[in-house]
Amino acid sequence: MSIDTEHSSKTKKDLLKKRNNSGTFHVENPKKMKKAAKNSNSEERAMKKKKAPLVPDDVDSMEINAMKSVKQKRHLDGETNEGSPPKKKKFTPKSHVKGKPKNGFGSHSKNPKQPNAASEKPDWNKFKEDKKALREKRRAAQKAADSYDVSLEAKKILESIRSRKCPATEQVKQLEKLHTLLKGKLLSVAYAHDMSRVVETMLKLAHSHKKAEILKSIILELLPEVLLMSKRKYAIHVVRAMIAHSLPSERSEILKKFSGYVTKILGHKIGNVALADLHSKIKPEEQSILQKELYGGAHKLITTEPVLGLEVIFKILPNMKESTLTNTKEILMALFEKNVVESPIVHAVLLDYLGFAKPEDQSEMLELAKNHIKALTQSKDGVHIAMMCVWLSGPKARKKMVKDLKEGFVSLACGEHTHMLLLAIFDSLDDTVLVQKAVLTELLAGDLSPLLNNTYGRKVLMYLCSRRDPKLFTAPVVATLAQGDNNPHSKKDANIRAEELQKFSVPFLLEHIAQNTSVWMDNNANLPLALAAMKAGTGDKLQPALKAIAKHTANPPKSKQMGIDLRIADNTGCHMVLKKLAQHDKVFAESGLATFGEALIAQLTDQHYLAWLKNNHCCFLLLEILKNGTSEVTEMLRSKIKSLSSSVWSNKKEVIPAGGVRIKELL
Repeated sequence: MSIDTEHSSKTKKDLLKKRNNSGTFHVENPKKMKKAAKNSNSEERAMKKKKAPLVPDDVDSMEINAMKSVKQKRHLDGETNEGSPPKKKKFTPKSHVKGKPKNGFGSHSKNPKQPNAASEKPDWNKFKEDKKALREKRRAAQKAADSYDVSLEAKKILESIRSRKCPATEQVKQLEKLHTLLKGKLLSVAYAHDMSRVVETMLKLAHSHKKAEILKSIILELLPEVLLMSKRKYAIHVVRAMIAHSLPSERSEILKKFSGYVTKILGHKIGNVALADLHSKIKPEEQSILQKELYGGAHKLITTEPVLGLEVIFKILPNMKESTLTNTKEILMALFEKNVVESPIVHAVLLDYLGFAKPEDQSEMLELAKNHIKALTQSKDGVHIAMMCVWLSGPKARKKMVKDLKEGFVSLACGEHTHMLLLAIFDSLDDTVLVQKAVLTELLAGDLSPLLNNTYGRKVLMYLCSRRDPKLFTAPVVATLAQGDNNPHSKKDANIRAEELQKFSVPFLLEHIAQNTSVWMDNNANLPLALAAMKAGTGDKLQPALKAIAKHTANPPKSKQMGIDLRIADNTGCHMVLKKLAQHDKVFAESGLATFGEALIAQLTDQHYLAWLKNNHCCFLLLEILKNGTSEVTEMLRSKIKSLSSSVWSNKKEVIPAGGVRIKELL
């Protein structure tokens, strides 16, 4: 201890060594050290280059070892070197330091594992979401481990139920067994990708086999978490099955769960599908419960009657009209920014808003809607908004909308509400060349069977042949289309526009009639369209179509009757079309076109006349040809009837048909 004390006093007083910021040692007298450095040998100069600590010559090795022992002892004892200057600390602003640094580097920025920890702030929202996802994943894994055996058995039962060989009685037994197995565990399995299909099938079978108790039990068990399930990838299918197969009273309970969360669910990419299904299945009074949340908070003040629309709010709260319209516009614009445009709830509220909005606000909302023209075709209200976009848009915007709808016109033409959008396009677009190339080519150049076999597809073709014919189109349809007649962007005359489209479309129909006559004549629904097409027909395509109709009438293909077949000529629907076609021969003759009477007379033989003069419908058809045909046709027909009628009508016991009596009077 005395040696340590002695050497420590030497280091303080005699040597007076100090440490600077770079960590090198210096003697207290620098002049002496400079002289010693000049006189030192080459080894000492090399040590100086290596920045070795400078030690005086009079310090021996024992003193150096003693100094090291004192330093180590003080370090172990926790003492500080009072003789050395304090170490400088790096200045760090307090605003950049949050709490005590967890590393040993004195600052967050000096952590080699986190180089930008001071500049980059942690994303706490993402951190919370990750923790929540991990927690849910662990819970799901635990539930899956607990219900593995149950799910395995349930899937085996499902396979037996879905087999085509499984009879209805066996399906009911298996359904009851499956319900007993999963009762009380449905919420734990409904989120899994494999078991969600099991629950979905249970709902479907319970509905089809009219097992109301099982259906109600399943829905009541799943009801508490229906809102959460609608946001999950696989559980959403269970929610959709609940909505599709539940009774009205049970749908009302599902509606209560969604009430108050409509705006949030609409913005969810998965949940909005469930809301759309629910909206389509409930009554209009219940639909208003979903819609009113998009009007802002004004509906909460009305408790006397249901809020069926903005009109009710303005009637009861007239002072809140401006604020309600502003709130509704903000909510709708936010949904448009999130691309939530396909929902029928949004369509209904937007259409209601457009009826009360100012012209500038109306044009602003329609400008947003133009960019989503295809999404608007998902509901009746959306189609009406799309029609408004067509009516109130300029030529460039109309052209863009037609391009957006391209390659989907056949499906639009076959839709209950979407076919009206095509009729609005036919009525409004002055650029008929664009309509012909983009729309009509897709509809007519390919197979016409999808349109001819569809009620609304036939209406589209009828509109091209005879625009707004009151005999073919009802008054509400004409009134709806008339709303766009006075739009400011359609300059061409409506009749000229319709005539240009008719000239392009009718040849396609006539060619199809000539090649597929049985498709038109054997289906009574296609007969009015065939008549309209032939009445509007001109050119080289008309005569082959008339000849095909006459040939099919006189000699129906694949006839099961012996001799003359009157199946087509005596058919009530065909008779009316053929009669009106014969009446139109006057117009054909005045235009210098081929006539139906000329084509029909060419197909009739003496046997045909003998059979036709005994049939009432056939006699009336011949009578119309006599009245309206050309002189050549009428003379030929008169001579044939006079020569053969004596043998047909000579027997007094046989009753002459009413049409035959008229022919005798005319002759």
